[in-house]
Formats: sequence, C-alpha cells, structure tokens
Amino acid sequence: NKPPGFYYFTSRPSIVVPNGDTGTLLQAMRDFNARWLVLDVNRPAGLADLYAAPESEPRLALRATFADNSGQPVYLIELH
Repeated sequence: NKPPGFYYFTSRPSIVVPNGDTGTLLQAMRDFNARWLVLDVNRPAGLADLYAAPESEPRLALRATFADNSGQPVYLIELH
C-alpha cells in the first residue's frame, strides 16, 4: 500500500490496490499496465471475495502464496 516505498526498495513501479471490487481492480491494472497483484489481508472490502478465494477470478492466476508476520496469507496474482 506504499508504491513509493515499494519502488525505493525494488526499483519496480507499482500502484495502490484501488478501493473497489474486482472489476475496479481489473480496470486499474489495465489502465496502468500492471501485470502483478500482491493481495494481503489489508485489502479493500470490495476485494474480500477475491482474498477468500484468489483462484475464483478467471482473468487472474494465483502464482504464489506467502504468509505475513501474523500468519495471514499474502497472494501473488498475475493478470492474464
């Protein structure tokens, strides 16, 4: 949720996960040419279903699952 910090540590551009549902997320990813999504427990309410079932959206592919410091899942998802 901190694109400047992400860029500072990785030298890779990023955008904030938009406040909205999966449709809003997909539109933002297309608008900003974002291929990857990191989705963690600190996500907008509109993405609760995607967080609960990250493989449920056919336009997105779950590529990896990690755990945050509190043991909550963090998903690395790719836009098809």
